[in-house]
Amino acid sequence: MMNDMDFRNIALSHAEKYPLMQAQDYVKLAYQSAFGAGHMVSGFENALARVKAERTRETESVSSEDIGGGYVRLHLSGGEYPLSSETAARMFVLSAEPVPECKNKFFAYSEILLSLAGEGAIRPAQSEIHASLQKFRSGDFSPVSHTDIYRENYRPAYRVIKKAFSDNLPLISRLDALKQKKNGAIIAIDGMCAGGKTTLSSLLGAVFASPVYHMDDFFLPPSKRTEKRLSEPGGNVDYERFRTDVLDPLLSGKPFSFRPFDCSIMDFASPVLCGPSPLSIVEGSYACHPTLIQDYDFKIFVSVDPALQLERIRLRNGEGMLKRFVSEWIPMEMRYFDVFSIPEKADYIIKSEG
Repeated sequence: MMNDMDFRNIALSHAEKYPLMQAQDYVKLAYQSAFGAGHMVSGFENALARVKAERTRETESVSSEDIGGGYVRLHLSGGEYPLSSETAARMFVLSAEPVPECKNKFFAYSEILLSLAGEGAIRPAQSEIHASLQKFRSGDFSPVSHTDIYRENYRPAYRVIKKAFSDNLPLISRLDALKQKKNGAIIAIDGMCAGGKTTLSSLLGAVFASPVYHMDDFFLPPSKRTEKRLSEPGGNVDYERFRTDVLDPLLSGKPFSFRPFDCSIMDFASPVLCGPSPLSIVEGSYACHPTLIQDYDFKIFVSVDPALQLERIRLRNGEGMLKRFVSEWIPMEMRYFDVFSIPEKADYIIKSEG
C-alpha cells in the first residue's frame, strides 16, 4: 500500500488541476486508487467497443495521470502518445485483476480526504465527504460516478490501467504503430542480466497478445561448449539453432515447432507448437547476435545499474551463483555488447533503476 503522503499529494494535485471537483469526485479518486479498474470490465470486445465509442480517429492519442495505488488514468485523447483503441482496451482489461485488501485501502484513503477537507486544502466540506462515503460504510461497494459538474467541465474520457503499463507507454506506443504498419513484425529485447528483460517481455507479450521466445531456451548444449566456442563473443548461446528453429520460420509466416533446451536435465524438452503472429517478441541475452539482428524490425536494449544488478542476482540466484555471474557470465555479456556495439544498434534503450 502506498503511504499516506502519496495519496495526500495525489489528492492535492487533482484539487489544483480540477478545482471544481466535488466530494463524490474525490471519493471516486480514492475508489479507483484502491479498487483499480475491475468493476467496469466485461470482456475485451465490450471494453474495445466502449473505448472506440469515446474517441475518434483524429484523437487516437493518450496521456496518463497518476491516481495512486499502482494505477493511472489513461486519457483516451489529446495526449502525447498515439495508441490504437485495441491496445488501450487490452491494457484496461489486463489491469482488472482482483486487488487484495482493497476495502482497507479505500477507507485509509477516505480518511486522508476527510483530513484534507478539515484543513480546507480541498474544496468540499468534511460533511460532504462523509455523505459521499455513507454507502460504503453500509457495505455497498458498487462503483461511484463522476458528478455532472465534473463531467460538464472536464469531459472525462479515460480508463484506469496499471502504472506498469503507463511507465512503458512511450515504448508501447511505438510498438503499437509498428504492429499497425507491418503484420508479422519481430522485436528483440537484449541487455544486461537482471535488467528486467523477462519482465518487460511478459508485459509487452500481454499487451499485444504476442508470443515470447526466450533465448534461455537455446542454451548452448554440451556438444557445442568447446573452448573455441566459449571464447567467441556472443558464443554462449545456440544462435544457429535459434535461427533455423525459430527466426526463419517466423519470417516465413508458417506454423512451426521447436524443442527448448532444459538445463535441469541437460537435454531437449518436448516440442512447443508455434504459429504466425502480428507481433512476435524475442527476449534474452544474445538476442541481437550479429547472425540474427538484421531480421528484427525493432530492437530494445535493457541496462541496469551495476550495483542494482548484483543485488538482484543475489536475491534471485543466491550468493554462490552470484560469484559465477561476476566471474564468468557478466564479463561474457559485456564483451559481447562491446565487440558488436549492441547498445548502439538498439532502437530503444531502457535503464532499469529499481
